[in-house]
Amino acid sequence: MPCAPVPRWSPLAASLVAAASLSCTALPFGSRRLDIEFRPPSIVLAYPASDGALPADKPLIVFRFAAGDSNDPIDPTAFRATVDGVDRTSHFRVTPTEAWRQLTDSSATPSLTPGPHLVGARVCSVRGACQSVSARVEISARGGT
Repeated sequence: MPCAPVPRWSPLAASLVAAASLSCTALPFGSRRLDIEFRPPSIVLAYPASDGALPADKPLIVFRFAAGDSNDPIDPTAFRATVDGVDRTSHFRVTPTEAWRQLTDSSATPSLTPGPHLVGARVCSVRGACQSVSARVEISARGGT
């Protein structure tokens, strides 16, 4: 059943139409609901640079993220990370603005070998808007200088 037209004489209705699209699902105060879409958060691989090389002795990666909408903050518990398709989320330390972890250590199973690896991460807002990123990183055969 289609929505009833919004009365143009109502200042409240006019402001709601300007702010967002209307649908016909019920709200406690009436028969219309605002369908507000929140922008997804932004997420980047901050370190290393895309296609960057990491030293084998300390292959640290850092993802940084920011809310896409000031009214929809990041949900740090929704952060997920993969390395070569394997979930490594539990190996990351996560804050509301970033997540980091060394790719190889004694607790990482299986251990990563030198060479190219695909890392990916996904972060969501508290209202469920999500964004992901993936990049290829190289673990060098030699240690850092």
